[in-house]
Amino acid sequence: MRVVVEKVFATMPQQQVEALITVASAILWAHRTLVVELARKHRWSAMFHGRVFVEAGGLMSYAPTPQDHYRKVVVYVDRILKGAKPSDLPIERSSS
Repeated sequence: MRVVVEKVFATMPQQQVEALITVASAILWAHRTLVVELARKHRWSAMFHGRVFVEAGGLMSYAPTPQDHYRKVVVYVDRILKGAKPSDLPIERSSS
């Protein structure tokens, strides 16, 4: 898969890419160091999905931590099991 990631990044300058925003992807996550290196090599502004990309050298991430998701899920499951209707539960924003 590393070769695929490298090939995709190699075609991006031809498409006049100037910035990069990643989404949750097992392939990108597995090759996060390579993705960060390639974004840096091409001098693209890049925002990544998940803290692991920042830990690999990326500038910033925009996603909440998995732990935050798990905490929220527990609260929602508890409310539903106590009788709340899912459609009545508020949409919440992550604070992490």
